[in-house]
Amino acid sequence: MFQVGGGSIGLGATTAVFTTASDEKLSSDVSSLSTPVTDRQRDAIEGILAGTESARETLAGFSSSVSARLTDLVGDSFAAGFDWAFRFDFALTVVGFAVAVLFVGGRLHLGRRRAGEASREASAA
Repeated sequence: MFQVGGGSIGLGATTAVFTTASDEKLSSDVSSLSTPVTDRQRDAIEGILAGTESARETLAGFSSSVSARLTDLVGDSFAAGFDWAFRFDFALTVVGFAVAVLFVGGRLHLGRRRAGEASREASAA
């Protein structure tokens, strides 16, 4: 049960990190364009990679060069989101490894085992 719960929480947290990083990258890149883009248009162009109809309609409202640039920006923001999501997952892996080493089969576990052996030897004597 803990494995299933941990997987669900990890997936949700990774998705949140991906979405946040991707949105921030896209917002900052779109604001640097010479052509103004409204929030509604920005939300619609996020669907470019999914191939949504609203994204195609929104891109059709821009010149071909701006459309191509927006498509590149969406791809870049997608890659940035994955980059941060994998960094987050790596950090979780390091923490999980440390917990496993220290508390599951590591020094703390060995210390308890030695203390138990010492108490058994003392009670046997």
